[in-house]
Amino acid sequence: MRNQQGAAALLVVSVLLVAALMMSLGSYKSLFYQIKRANNQIESRQEHWRAEGGLECVYSKTKLNKELPTNVNDCITAMGLDALTFSSGPSSLVTSTIGHRETKKTIKLPSSSGAGAIKSKSDLVINGSY
Repeated sequence: MRNQQGAAALLVVSVLLVAALMMSLGSYKSLFYQIKRANNQIESRQEHWRAEGGLECVYSKTKLNKELPTNVNDCITAMGLDALTFSSGPSSLVTSTIGHRETKKTIKLPSSSGAGAIKSKSDLVINGSY
């Protein structure tokens, strides 16, 4: 009878340990899900800002050269983008693509300005104050 009591106690302890293990694994499942969601959010934000960086690269090249750039490969490689496209014209739509994210912005090129409001062929004297 004594040998059976030890086996029964061992069986009860084993069942309790298995139950505790199953409970802890169940709680870890929700924890792993939360970690996965947080990592997805971080990756999404990183893609967003890399796409914005590609748009800013095209914008700075446009502002520097006063026209749309013809080669944007350095912007694509610097930001690790999948694609960087734009339409030509006075109002250009620039599209930056990375992964599943696509970010768009419009760049308006300044029109060629003509002469100013005041045109003179002789000496010009202005009297007055601000």
